[in-house]
Amino acid sequence: MADKYRRLFLTLVGGAAVWPLATRAQQQKTPVVGFLNGGSPDGYAKYVTGFLNGLMEAGYVEGKNVTVDYRWAKGQYDRLEAMAADLVRQKVAVIAANTPAAPVAKAATSEIPIVFVSTGDAVIGGLVAGFNRPGANMTGVGLLGPPLETKRLGLLHEFVPGNVPIRILVNPANPAADLQLQQLRDAADVIKRHIDIAVVIVKAKGMKLVALRHYADPDVAARKLIEIANDVEAVQDGRIYIERVNAPFLAAGGNGDEFRVGIKRAIALGWLWLHESGTYLKFTDSGAALFA
Repeated sequence: MADKYRRLFLTLVGGAAVWPLATRAQQQKTPVVGFLNGGSPDGYAKYVTGFLNGLMEAGYVEGKNVTVDYRWAKGQYDRLEAMAADLVRQKVAVIAANTPAAPVAKAATSEIPIVFVSTGDAVIGGLVAGFNRPGANMTGVGLLGPPLETKRLGLLHEFVPGNVPIRILVNPANPAADLQLQQLRDAADVIKRHIDIAVVIVKAKGMKLVALRHYADPDVAARKLIEIANDVEAVQDGRIYIERVNAPFLAAGGNGDEFRVGIKRAIALGWLWLHESGTYLKFTDSGAALFA
């Protein structure tokens, strides 16, 4: 496995990390690589091994002709901004960043080269302008995390057939989380399988379950909302005033954010129409047909 990570880092070093090290070596005795990571040393030990092996094959040995300044957020992503700013102040030669650290590093500097490994789509996520020409000071490797979610869900569906919900653990602080969840929802729609979303916060020594909210899944919230709307007696030209749907939804255990996202999802699915004033809803023909 170490060879896999070594080769991955070699790909990065070969194009983007070696030349700034060489340039800085001409300016100072020992260039410094800033290693900015949202995780912890224990969890990333094998990655660090590959990282250092990659540097060695490119001619750089930690402690001899290069220094690596490790910055570990240990799951507390709000610490990354200060860490990145400090690396910039130190004028490191290059910053190596993982998924949660990459956008923070990009925001911190437009001059220091940044090499990243991302589990999300780097273009959609705004890290680079394009895969062939990333532009600016950013380059890296995307590990195709989101596209693989469809495959993973399909495998789970085969292993556990039937209608039993599949529970998904989500770290909302991870920049790739929204894209991965959307991939999962799209895949769940195709295979007609329900998914439950459990929100977790990553700590230095594992994950802490913060909440398991049934209506955190926009599709589930949307279905509940149209069920509530269907039970409300419409007035005038089919209007269903928003408070007549909101109150029962909150009473059923939903919250304000889930209500807003659920309404948005129901509209996107073509089930509901919301007046621009935001005061009332109407069923679309497609939405009404669900209860015909």
